[in-house]
Amino acid sequence: MAIRPAILLLLVCVYGKLSAQTSCVDSSTVFLLKATSAKISVSQSIPLSDSGILVCGFIRNETQTDTSIFISRFDKFNNAVFNKRLVGFTGYPRKILQCVNGDILLGIAPSVITSLWSQIPYLLRIDINGNIVWQRQMPPTNTAYSIYASYGPFEMFETADGNIYAGTTDMAETDPDQGILSGYYHIYKMSPLGDIIWKTTLVANNEYNNHINSIKEINGEVLVVTQQVNTGMIYCNSPNEKSVGLIKLNKDNGAFVSSRNYCLNFQSNQCGGSGDNYKNSVQILNDGRILIAGQIFICGAHPLYTIVTDHNFQNVSAYWYSYSVPYSIFLGSVHTNPFGETMLFSRGYNNLNILYATILPNGSIKAQRKMEFLS
Repeated sequence: MAIRPAILLLLVCVYGKLSAQTSCVDSSTVFLLKATSAKISVSQSIPLSDSGILVCGFIRNETQTDTSIFISRFDKFNNAVFNKRLVGFTGYPRKILQCVNGDILLGIAPSVITSLWSQIPYLLRIDINGNIVWQRQMPPTNTAYSIYASYGPFEMFETADGNIYAGTTDMAETDPDQGILSGYYHIYKMSPLGDIIWKTTLVANNEYNNHINSIKEINGEVLVVTQQVNTGMIYCNSPNEKSVGLIKLNKDNGAFVSSRNYCLNFQSNQCGGSGDNYKNSVQILNDGRILIAGQIFICGAHPLYTIVTDHNFQNVSAYWYSYSVPYSIFLGSVHTNPFGETMLFSRGYNNLNILYATILPNGSIKAQRKMEFLS
């Protein structure tokens, strides 16, 4: 398997070399979640500072009308430390983050809602033993509309002094007669005790299906990295509907400072590109650079792209990567780690091939593998 970079915005082309293939090694079960008669779905998991792991998800009853949240912690030897059901919380776990003191922050988004914000998101702080330290609702700050649609994923960040930034998105039917949906970004700053210091809401260009990809306070500024699906290409003069953006806020009161936006302009000899709503993976590095990685649907495949900017969303280096393999690539997962590396996991439509690659911020390919499974 070779991943082939090409021009997205501004870059010098870099070509990856074919790596030697190694056979897969069978592995044993790491851990098992026993659900008895319940129906469970795992939503999120994170490694813990003690080398254990925390898993969370939701439980459905047999009527499929009720959901509640569960959390499970395993030690570094994969032994179950606890399995707990959080009674009274419904919806979907959207984000988990471990604090410096070991506590866990858990963001929960409700299901699709009708009739004036009858449910709103929760942020929970849970100690390392699974006990709830505090819980806070995160009410929106804009005007309620007649039909309320849905919440997007959470993002969170803890500062050195223990303050918490949390952000989520929603969309609402702002013009029922025309069926127009508008999107909103909601950003909150909380104290270590969960008290809301400030909250702000920004309109996402009257578009919907938007995400907050990352939040971080750095150099006295609050950076909020976003993505937008610009339906009808209203704001993007390109064959693609997806764009990425940076919003800056005042860290003391949440006031809007500035914003900048890039449209993703993918080109192809075979077909025009299109947008998608798959969430980008973003790391705001300690030196202020911003690394964005994602995939976009084009020509029946999902090529990977990476974008590196400074903290002002300028000095852009951008790449997209196609695959020199004889089959279409199905959407996989893209992650960025704290070192600024991008990891891609993807599979072919024949389900017998797994692709893996590690890419550095300068666009060079550090490693790549193709694992083939016997039919």
